[in-house]
Amino acid sequence: MHKSGLAVLMTLLGLEKVKDDLYDRLGNPNGVIELGLAENKLCIDLIEK
Repeated sequence: MHKSGLAVLMTLLGLEKVKDDLYDRLGNPNGVIELGLAENKLCIDLIEK
């Protein structure tokens, strides 16, 4: 598998783990916090077009 394909796969697996075990301060303090997902708010108007 190409390195970029592996990176995509790892990202998807990580997001799946976050979805399955999402952190919550009171309800799930041992859950997973996703720190690697970025949101580009500077050009959101361009993305939505």
